[in-house]
Amino acid sequence: MLLRQEGWRMGDSKGVSREDIPGIEDIKPAALQVLESGRSRSLASFESETAKRLGLTSAQRAFCVTGSSSALFSNRFEKARSELHRNGMIEYPARGKVRLGDRGQASAKSELETEPDQAPEAGMRVPEGGAAAEPSDESPAMRDKPDAGATSQQATGECGSGSYEGGITSLPSIERSEPKTDSIIALVLAAVGLALSFTGVLSLVGALCGAVSLGFFVHDRRKKPSSSGMTAPKATLALGICSVVLGVMVALGGAASGGVHNEAQQPSSSSVQQEPKTVEAPEEHELDFVVQSDEELAPASVTVIVSGTQTDGVKVSERHEAAIGKTYTLACSPGRYSFEIDASSLAVGEVLLKADRVECSFDGLKDRTVSIKIVQDAEAMQARAAQEEAERQKAEEEAAAAAAAATAEQEAAAAAEREAAAAAAASAADDRGGDTVYLTKTGEKYHRDGCSSLRKSKIPTTRSEAEARGYEPCKNCRP
Repeated sequence: MLLRQEGWRMGDSKGVSREDIPGIEDIKPAALQVLESGRSRSLASFESETAKRLGLTSAQRAFCVTGSSSALFSNRFEKARSELHRNGMIEYPARGKVRLGDRGQASAKSELETEPDQAPEAGMRVPEGGAAAEPSDESPAMRDKPDAGATSQQATGECGSGSYEGGITSLPSIERSEPKTDSIIALVLAAVGLALSFTGVLSLVGALCGAVSLGFFVHDRRKKPSSSGMTAPKATLALGICSVVLGVMVALGGAASGGVHNEAQQPSSSSVQQEPKTVEAPEEHELDFVVQSDEELAPASVTVIVSGTQTDGVKVSERHEAAIGKTYTLACSPGRYSFEIDASSLAVGEVLLKADRVECSFDGLKDRTVSIKIVQDAEAMQARAAQEEAERQKAEEEAAAAAAAATAEQEAAAAAEREAAAAAAASAADDRGGDTVYLTKTGEKYHRDGCSSLRKSKIPTTRSEAEARGYEPCKNCRP
């Protein structure tokens, strides 16, 4: 097999770039060469040997794209390995092991049969180093054809131009000057037809390729009946017949079963080639709670009391400091639980808040989220407003009573002052030796004590002073 080196170049250890790393289509042929012995390899050894065949340095293998933690070659190698496995070129016989698949072995076998240095009828012997075959002195082809050496060199050049690209043998370049190009194409068509016959969907295409290769075989026999000019004519004939028969059988079987049998016609090793699937652990479900509130003056966090009993009888009593709007997960087994908020954590300013007690049953079969709603306590707010109004009225009544008492005290003091003044005036009149008479605020008469005119006002004075002020004696009481 020949490796393509068109899309990448060998880099040195100092400066490695993306272009120094081989592409996926360049990695596939080297990977198939590593497994061509047929024995199983570990995945690590498979990647390491492939890198060696590609001639990569340690710096190239360790090169990573900016922002990535994995090597670029390892990423491309994994993609190439996945595509080879999907195409049936490699298979996984056990965990962590890889080997050449049935289609890979068939492709490798067909390539070996196309090489003239391994064709027994050509009388060639193969050196151990894999060099070009040399004609044997005892070969009957040499006795019949003097220029067998040149013919062998031409055949070697033609077959050596094939390569594996993505697990499919590429067609060699056709030169019009070469007389044996038809024979090489016949062998390649037969091998490709046999490979396509196993796909089910393209089985008719495989049968058609086999039929074309048989046509080349018959044409060559008619043109040269005495000697065969085809490369590996027996292999071409066998592969062509097998591809035609198998392709027709698979196509007819798929049509009869309505297309359901198409996938069953894949190689039996396909079940082994599948990646081992890990057993998924049973999904664990959780019990969550969240505290919600639409009030502007709600506290930033509250204390949630979780209590209940698990299905195994274990009692649960927990306290959690929960922020408003944030969901919390509890490590609780299935059971019945209740959620309530500590009232002391709801006291915020003038607004009274409350949260109803929430009961829930958690069966563990699905996730459960308990929502605790904080709202304004309207009843408590009304009761507090009524209490404040009663206290206000009581304070007003006490203030009015205090004001009335003060007014009464003032009036009593004024009456006492008036009595004191009257007594003082009477005492002064007695001291001056005159009798006491009484004046009114509006009248012009002075009166004797007990006169009916003194009902509204009664101002004591002496007779001499009253007469001096122009008052005359009352005609009724005659003072």
